[in-house]
Amino acid sequence: AIAWLRAATDPSDARAHLRIAADRRWGLPWRAVADAVAEAAPGAVTGALCGVARDAGAEEFLDTLESVGRAAAEETPTDALRIAIDRTGVRSAALATGGAAGASRLAGLAALERLGLQIVARDPALAPRGLATMLAGLADIGFRGQAATPPERTGVQVMTIHQAKGLEFDVVFVVGMTRRNFPGSDRRRTDIPDALLAEAI
Repeated sequence: AIAWLRAATDPSDARAHLRIAADRRWGLPWRAVADAVAEAAPGAVTGALCGVARDAGAEEFLDTLESVGRAAAEETPTDALRIAIDRTGVRSAALATGGAAGASRLAGLAALERLGLQIVARDPALAPRGLATMLAGLADIGFRGQAATPPERTGVQVMTIHQAKGLEFDVVFVVGMTRRNFPGSDRRRTDIPDALLAEAI
């Protein structure tokens, strides 16, 4: 998402252009992209990449880059960031992923938008290009926002006691641990066959 905003606002940012072109959805020939970006004159990376996209018939890529660029020119920095996330399909891809991975990606995008709002609140005169530069700089130094409980630890996890070894949880419930109903020194009353418990207890 940051790379899209940077590519749309900085025609000399080769790294951002390579990043957005690397997405296989657009069907851009990678070798031609890499050569065009490497050989582009300073400030002409966008034009070089668009030339490759036109030759490859990647109209959707061209339309997407144009719409993000138009948003960066006409909208507020935070709106431009939101449009970059939505128009490029980053958010819809996270939704399509589903599960814990998709939820984690959606939470990351929401955190990115919140961070953008905080940065713009501190510097209302900031342009979309400045916001993109600041976000990229924070990403480069490994900033990931406030530390939070990982999404996979916020709910109930069901696992065997053996699987739980070495993990840390705030609360643990051991179900079925009643007298003579839990594997221990007296193995006569367990429901687990001896063949599955070959190790000495």
